[in-house]
Amino acid sequence: MKEFLGLLKGNQRRLVDELLDHPEGRTDDQLCTTFGLNDGRKLGGIFTGLWKNAKKVGADPNDVYDKQRVTIGNERGFEYTLTQSFRMIAEKVRATVKK
Repeated sequence: MKEFLGLLKGNQRRLVDELLDHPEGRTDDQLCTTFGLNDGRKLGGIFTGLWKNAKKVGADPNDVYDKQRVTIGNERGFEYTLTQSFRMIAEKVRATVKK
Protein backbone atom coordinates (compact mmCIF):
# COMPACT_ATOMS: atom_id res chain seq x y z
CA MET A 1 0.00 0.00 0.00
CA LYS A 2 2.84 2.41 0.80
CA GLU A 3 4.36 1.76 -2.61
CA PHE A 4 1.02 2.32 -4.35
CA LEU A 5 0.18 5.53 -2.48
CA GLY A 6 3.75 6.70 -3.04
CA LEU A 7 3.24 6.45 -6.80
CA LEU A 8 0.15 8.63 -6.73
CA LYS A 9 0.74 12.27 -7.53
CA GLY A 10 -1.49 15.24 -8.25
CA ASN A 11 -5.09 14.45 -9.06
CA GLN A 12 -4.71 10.71 -8.52
CA ARG A 13 -3.67 11.32 -4.91
CA ARG A 14 -6.40 13.94 -4.51
CA LEU A 15 -8.93 11.42 -5.81
CA VAL A 16 -7.97 8.81 -3.23
CA ASP A 17 -7.99 11.47 -0.49
CA GLU A 18 -11.41 12.72 -1.62
CA LEU A 19 -12.87 9.21 -1.52
CA LEU A 20 -11.23 8.54 1.86
CA ASP A 21 -12.73 11.76 3.22
CA HIS A 22 -16.21 10.84 1.89
CA PRO A 23 -16.92 7.20 2.79
CA GLU A 24 -20.49 7.60 1.53
CA GLY A 25 -19.06 8.04 -1.98
CA ARG A 26 -18.82 10.82 -4.54
CA THR A 27 -20.67 11.13 -7.82
CA ASP A 28 -18.87 11.87 -11.05
CA ASP A 29 -20.43 15.36 -11.01
CA GLN A 30 -19.13 16.00 -7.49
CA LEU A 31 -15.67 14.81 -8.45
CA CYS A 32 -15.63 16.94 -11.61
CA THR A 33 -16.53 19.96 -9.48
CA THR A 34 -13.83 19.12 -6.94
CA PHE A 35 -11.18 18.89 -9.66
CA GLY A 36 -12.49 21.81 -11.70
CA LEU A 37 -13.22 19.59 -14.69
CA ASN A 38 -15.88 20.44 -17.25
CA ASP A 39 -15.81 17.02 -18.89
CA GLY A 40 -16.28 13.57 -17.36
CA ARG A 41 -13.77 12.14 -19.81
CA LYS A 42 -11.03 14.05 -17.99
CA LEU A 43 -12.16 12.39 -14.76
CA GLY A 44 -11.81 9.09 -16.59
CA GLY A 45 -8.17 9.95 -17.19
CA ILE A 46 -7.57 10.31 -13.46
CA PHE A 47 -9.18 6.93 -12.80
CA THR A 48 -7.13 5.37 -15.61
CA GLY A 49 -3.92 6.61 -14.01
CA LEU A 50 -5.02 5.19 -10.67
CA TRP A 51 -5.77 1.87 -12.37
CA LYS A 52 -2.35 1.74 -14.07
CA ASN A 53 -0.50 2.55 -10.85
CA ALA A 54 -2.34 -0.24 -9.02
CA LYS A 55 -1.16 -2.66 -11.73
CA LYS A 56 2.43 -1.37 -11.42
CA VAL A 57 2.59 -2.54 -7.81
CA GLY A 58 0.93 -5.87 -8.59
CA ALA A 59 -2.44 -4.98 -7.07
CA ASP A 60 -5.79 -5.80 -8.61
CA PRO A 61 -7.23 -2.43 -9.69
CA ASN A 62 -10.72 -3.77 -8.98
CA ASP A 63 -9.77 -3.87 -5.30
CA VAL A 64 -9.25 -0.09 -5.15
CA TYR A 65 -12.70 1.38 -5.82
CA ASP A 66 -16.27 0.50 -6.72
CA LYS A 67 -18.30 2.26 -9.39
CA GLN A 68 -22.09 2.14 -9.26
CA ARG A 69 -24.64 3.63 -11.65
CA VAL A 70 -26.97 6.12 -9.94
CA THR A 71 -29.85 8.35 -10.98
CA ILE A 72 -30.25 11.67 -9.19
CA GLY A 73 -33.29 13.60 -10.35
CA ASN A 74 -33.34 12.99 -14.09
CA GLU A 75 -29.56 12.76 -14.35
CA ARG A 76 -27.80 9.42 -14.68
CA GLY A 77 -24.23 9.07 -13.60
CA PHE A 78 -21.87 7.07 -11.44
CA GLU A 79 -20.98 7.05 -7.78
CA TYR A 80 -17.51 6.01 -6.66
CA THR A 81 -16.48 4.57 -3.31
CA LEU A 82 -13.31 2.93 -2.11
CA THR A 83 -13.61 -0.77 -1.45
CA GLN A 84 -13.81 -1.61 2.24
CA SER A 85 -10.51 -3.50 2.25
CA PHE A 86 -8.66 -0.68 0.45
CA ARG A 87 -10.19 1.95 2.74
CA MET A 88 -9.14 0.16 5.92
CA ILE A 89 -5.51 -0.08 4.86
CA ALA A 90 -5.30 3.31 3.12
CA GLU A 91 -6.61 5.17 6.18
CA LYS A 92 -3.78 3.69 8.26
CA VAL A 93 -1.05 4.20 5.66
CA ARG A 94 -2.09 7.60 4.24
CA ALA A 95 -0.58 9.63 7.07
CA THR A 96 2.81 7.95 6.66
CA VAL A 97 3.17 8.58 2.91
CA LYS A 98 4.45 11.94 1.67
CA LYS A 99 2.18 13.84 -0.68
